[in-house]
Amino acid sequence: MVQGREFFEGLLRKFTDARELTRKPLVSGVLGLTGLIIFVVVGVSAWKSIDLNTSGINWLLLVAVGLCGAFVSQSLNAIEFLLMARALHVRVALLGAFVITVAGSAANQLPVPGSLAVRMSALKSRGVAFKSSALSSVVSALMFLGLSFVGLSIALLSQSAASLAFVLMTVAVGISGLGWTVAQKWSGWSRFDSLGMLFVEGLMVLVAGVRAWFFVDLLGLSASFSQLLALSSGAAISTTVGILPAGLGLTELLAGVVAIAVGLGAAFGLLIAAIDRVFRMAFLAVATVLLLLTGNFASDKSAGS
Repeated sequence: MVQGREFFEGLLRKFTDARELTRKPLVSGVLGLTGLIIFVVVGVSAWKSIDLNTSGINWLLLVAVGLCGAFVSQSLNAIEFLLMARALHVRVALLGAFVITVAGSAANQLPVPGSLAVRMSALKSRGVAFKSSALSSVVSALMFLGLSFVGLSIALLSQSAASLAFVLMTVAVGISGLGWTVAQKWSGWSRFDSLGMLFVEGLMVLVAGVRAWFFVDLLGLSASFSQLLALSSGAAISTTVGILPAGLGLTELLAGVVAIAVGLGAAFGLLIAAIDRVFRMAFLAVATVLLLLTGNFASDKSAGS
């Protein structure tokens, strides 16, 4: 078990070093611009490819649903951080966790160290060692990725692709199981904390599917919930890889690929992913301004001790 932990930690260091290369100003700038170009091109192309009856769209309701969905997802990010801090025996207030995750999401949009770095910095300031915070971050990432693949597997099964669904479900169980092992054996989490993280990551996947379902309904399109649930796997993969800022462009391309696999068509996946990103970025901008105006970014008192 000790050898397994050392091997995993070695892989984690190599992966972290590789990601750091993308954070150099020139590299990150080029990647960010590339992602932005991809996002704009695929978003506009998808909008033109799908024949939408724009006159029948309730735009006010669409905006309200989009922003509310982004708020729920950001709140779940805060709860995820709370659980991580609790597992590491650190007390963080709910508002403090929300501030930290908003700051992380905002940093993720820029060519600077993103959400992972902000969270680890917040934990370090509270006395948590780098290795412990890194392993705990891996736990949440693996569980989210694994559960996202479960949704993709279910969607493929509904498309009569049983063999591929079985393979992906096996991969999903393996990834989630690895996250459980890292939490229980190598990070010292309690079973309660591990189950809590699994539950929250599952909610995050479900909420992503619900957001997509509302978008599809309000736009007058049609898709099953399992198909829409599968689209979240694209965001999970791009977030885990972490090459482009906030997965800009990559998330949309992966959503298009997944959409083809589950019988929706590339343009469908590209459009829903692009719309979802627009509302999440809009909410993030509003939340950041409000937190700045109220002084929460300037003070660490709300984050607890």
